[in-house]
Amino acid sequence: FSGYLYSNIIGTPTITNYTPKEYGFNSQNWSVVKDNRGVLYFANTSGILEYDGTNWRKIIIENNYAVRSLAADKNGTIYVGAIGAFGYLSPDSLGKMQYISLSAKCDTNTIKQLPDIFRIRIINDDVYFNELNALYIYSPNKKTTSFKQKIKVLYPKYNFFLSYSVNDNFYIQDATKGLCILENDTLQSILSAKKLTKSVVFAMLSVDTTKKSEILIALNNRLIKYNPFAKNGEKKFKPFVTEADEFFKNNSIYDAVKLPNNKFAIATTTKGVVIINNDGNIIEFINAKNGLQNETVWGLSLIDDVLWLALNNGISKVDILSPFRFWNASDNKLKGTVNDAIDYNNSLFVATSNGLYCYDSVFDKSLGNAPYFKNIAQDYLEAWCLLNFQYNSHNSKLLIGQTNGLFELNNNSIIEISTNYNDIHNIFCMQQSIHDSTVVYCGGTSSLYIFKYNLKNNKWESNEIKGLNGEIRSIAQVYNDIWVTTFFNGILKIAINNDCNLLYATKNDYVITHYADSCGLQNIRDNMVYNIDNELIVASSDGIYKYNIDSNYFYLYNKFGKSFSNNAQGAYRFIENDKGNIWVDSEGLLYKQDDGSYFFDTIFTKRVPYEIYSIRNNKNTWYLGGADGLLKYENTYDSDYNKEFNTIITQVAINADSVLFYGCNYNKVNDIAVPSLVQPSSLQPVIDFKYNN
Repeated sequence: FSGYLYSNIIGTPTITNYTPKEYGFNSQNWSVVKDNRGVLYFANTSGILEYDGTNWRKIIIENNYAVRSLAADKNGTIYVGAIGAFGYLSPDSLGKMQYISLSAKCDTNTIKQLPDIFRIRIINDDVYFNELNALYIYSPNKKTTSFKQKIKVLYPKYNFFLSYSVNDNFYIQDATKGLCILENDTLQSILSAKKLTKSVVFAMLSVDTTKKSEILIALNNRLIKYNPFAKNGEKKFKPFVTEADEFFKNNSIYDAVKLPNNKFAIATTTKGVVIINNDGNIIEFINAKNGLQNETVWGLSLIDDVLWLALNNGISKVDILSPFRFWNASDNKLKGTVNDAIDYNNSLFVATSNGLYCYDSVFDKSLGNAPYFKNIAQDYLEAWCLLNFQYNSHNSKLLIGQTNGLFELNNNSIIEISTNYNDIHNIFCMQQSIHDSTVVYCGGTSSLYIFKYNLKNNKWESNEIKGLNGEIRSIAQVYNDIWVTTFFNGILKIAINNDCNLLYATKNDYVITHYADSCGLQNIRDNMVYNIDNELIVASSDGIYKYNIDSNYFYLYNKFGKSFSNNAQGAYRFIENDKGNIWVDSEGLLYKQDDGSYFFDTIFTKRVPYEIYSIRNNKNTWYLGGADGLLKYENTYDSDYNKEFNTIITQVAINADSVLFYGCNYNKVNDIAVPSLVQPSSLQPVIDFKYNN
C-alpha cells in the first residue's frame, strides 16, 4: 500500500505556552536554568523571571539592563550575564532572591568598556562570561580575599563570537583564529576561520556520555561532527549529513541541546525546533503547526525531562520525553471523535465519527511541515471499528465497520463487503474467529453478522443472526460460544449445536441465552466482554466479572486486583496486549506479573488529557481515542513517575503585610548564599508572642 508509506508515526507532544501577558514581563526571553530547589529562572530583556511552577516574580538588575544569559554551577548558584553587567543571584536575609553584581566590583583596567555578556559557561569551579570584546574568567573558590585575583580577562585580537563547554573543555569562536580550545589560558585553534567560511558556531554538544565522544557542532546553517581523538590521518571534522540539511539552509540555527536516546533538539530563528537522531533522521518538528506560540527560539534547556524554549515572544514548555503524543483536528486534520485506530501496512488508520482517516507522511521536511491525516472514503460517514484481518500467514485485509456496513481497504479507497444486506445500519465491532482465520464476526444493530473470506474464489460469504435486541458493542469467542454485549440490554450467548458452522446456521442450529441482572450482573448496560486466558471476562461499571460455566452465573473477580472485585473500581475498555498487560479506560495499565497476578500502574495516566473512548494495542504502542483526538503511548524513554517533588513556601507574613520569609533558604558557599531546601537554624525567625498564636 505504497501510497501511505511513512518513516515515523510520531504525533505532537504536549506544549504549554506562557505569554508575556501571563508572566507580566518583556516578550523576549534568552535562556532558562533551574536552582537547587527546582525553581526556574529566565533571562529576559527586562531582567530575570523567577517561576516556581505557580507564581512569576521579576528580578531587576542594575540599571534595568537586559539579561541575555544564565548558568547554574554545581553548588546551585545562578550566574547572570547582561547587556552592561554580569553577576549572580543570591537570597537576602529574608530569603528573597536578588541580583549581586560582579562587574561593578571590577576596575576599568579589567572592564575596558561596557560588557555585553551573551554566553556563560561553567567548567569545574570557573565561570566564563563571554562577550564580543573580552572573556572574563571568574574563580569564586580561589583562596584569596582579593576579588581582583579571582577574575582574569582574555582579549581577542579582533573579537569573539560564542563560547561552549564540552567534556570539561572550554571552546570559543575567535574572529581571526576560528574555533579555539582554551588550554593554559591560551587559545589554540582547532578549526580555522577560513574553513568556517564565515559561519558562526551556535552550539557544541557531546554526542554520547563518554569523555572520548565525538562532538556535534551546530553552525548557523549546517551541522558537522568533530572527533578530537582522530588518529592516523583521520579527518577530525566531517559534515553531518541529515534529513534537515535543506531546512537548516532556510532556517538559521541558534541553539541545540542533547536529548536521551541519541537525539538532539536544534533551535532555529524562524521555524521553531527540529528533533533529529544521531543518524541524521528527522524525528519531529516543534513549531506553529503543532502549537508553538512563536517560532523564533533563542534558547533551549532540558530540565527534568521537559524541554523549555526561550522565545522571542513568550516561553514554551514541551513534554518532549513524554511517552504520550497526540493528533487532533486543528494540528493534524483528524476530525471527529476517534472510535478506533490501527497500524496496518506501515501506516496508521483511524476510524472517527467523520469517517476513515490515514496518516499521510508525504510532506516537505525542508519546510518544517508535519504529516497529517487524510480522509480516505470522502463520504464522511461514521467509521466505528477496524480489523487487521490476517486470513492466512502471508495475507491480510483491513476491514472497516461503518455506519453503512462492512468495507475493506482496496488501494486508495474502500469497497463494501456487506452488499447482501440492504438494511444494515452499523457495524460497531468485529472479532476474528479463534478457530477459523477466514471468518469474522461483526456486531450490528440487533444482529450478529458472520463473514467468511473464501480463499478459493476470493469472494465473501455471509450470514446474519437476527433478533439480538440491541446495539452490539463487543464480541468475545470463548471455546465454541460467541458472547456479545448490547448497549442497554445485557449480555447474550450464542451457543452452536452439534459443531454447526454459524456461517450456514439456521435458527435451529444455535441457542441464544440472555443474561441480565438475575445472573449476577449488577448492571445490564455498559458491559463489555473479553476473552482473557480463555476465560470470559466482563468489564462493567461496578467491577470485573468472570463467567462460571458450571453455575451459569457471573461473579466479581479478584484476579486483576481487589479494587475490581469490591465495587471500588469499574471498567469499560479492558484491552489486553500480547504480553498479557491490560489497559483500563483512562485509569491505567495492569502489568501482568510472572506469578499471574497484576500490578496496576495509574500514575502515568494522570497525564491523559481527556476521556478515552477507544483503546488499541500494537506491540509496544497503545492508541487511545476520544472526542478530542488520538493519543499514542509508547514508553521508549523510562521516566521516573515516583520521584519526590518538593513543596516550596514562597512567602510567610504576619497580618498580611509584614513579610518574614520570601521562600529561599540558603547555605553559605565561599561567602555566597546558595539556595537550599533546608532551613538552617540561623534563618528560623523569632516571632513576638503577640503574633505567635
